[in-house]
Amino acid sequence: MTITLAWVALFVILLALLLTGLLLFLLAQKGRTIRYEERKKEYKRKLKPVVQQVVISGEEGHSSLIQHDRIVYEALSELLEEITTTLKDSSVKMRVNSFAQWTMTDYYKRLLAHRRFSLRMNALYQIEDFKIQSFHEELWQRYKQKRYKNTAEHYQIVRTLSALHSDELVYDLLGEHHPYPKFLYKEIFRRLLQVDFERFLDQFDSLPVPLQQAVVEWIGEMKDYSRIPFLEVRLSEASFELRMSLLKVLESFGYVSNHDVILALKTSDHFQERMMVARIARVTEKERYKSVLVDLLSDSNWFVRQAAGEALTVYNDGDMILSHVFETSVDPYARDMAHQWLESEGAAWKS
Repeated sequence: MTITLAWVALFVILLALLLTGLLLFLLAQKGRTIRYEERKKEYKRKLKPVVQQVVISGEEGHSSLIQHDRIVYEALSELLEEITTTLKDSSVKMRVNSFAQWTMTDYYKRLLAHRRFSLRMNALYQIEDFKIQSFHEELWQRYKQKRYKNTAEHYQIVRTLSALHSDELVYDLLGEHHPYPKFLYKEIFRRLLQVDFERFLDQFDSLPVPLQQAVVEWIGEMKDYSRIPFLEVRLSEASFELRMSLLKVLESFGYVSNHDVILALKTSDHFQERMMVARIARVTEKERYKSVLVDLLSDSNWFVRQAAGEALTVYNDGDMILSHVFETSVDPYARDMAHQWLESEGAAWKS
């Protein structure tokens, strides 16, 4: 018993020493971080007039304060980011980009070659933010290698090249058909020039489905109503996944010029498409959809019936139609859905 207690006591003492050492280490590390941030703040205070002189006033200038030291580069990066966030003037942003290329190129080159993933990513983020064109060739070579253990780094190279308006990247995406996810394609479009996006429209029918979906959804985000005919014509020939993207964008526009292509989907094998017919009927409020919506109240899928009932409520005589369905329909699904929407609308109807 005595030996066991002695071992327990020794274990407690060792554990206490370990925790004390860990606490002292964390306190020392926190102290170093605080001192580092204070030094960086002081550098920012000294560098701010120099940076403002060049990027805001447009004056030529150089200072011995800009030294080849990590803390100075970090202070410069933060100052430039603060300026671009605060000031929206395009000429100021151009001078910020030029200043970053002039002062930060060597620093970013070292970071891109660093073994630490986080430092390489930070360099890519800032090259993108400041649009440092001198890195295009190096990043293009890295992109072509595609030897990345971490997918996030490859994706960020794609984003950065997009921000640098890389012609090579556009040609590669159009020709190679990489299996990138839809969200990455949309991030590419956010960074490309409009003229480059047009090239994806020109070759739309030969693109892989995720890229086609991204093109369609980007049209929706841009609220480009002039593309409605472009979207509609592809509803009859697209894959199910692409048709859903097309239908959702048309719904968001609240306008359809060719209702026949929408109505053709009222008997689709996919309930999602039948549901979208009802949702488009709700936002367009065209008379020709009324009989279709009544039919969809008897659909085998609850989501379709729900969408059809909701769509009928936006029509001036929607409550009357729902009352008629409730009173006369032999389909229990249709009666139940009509009852549900009549109650939610607070309409007067005969029970």
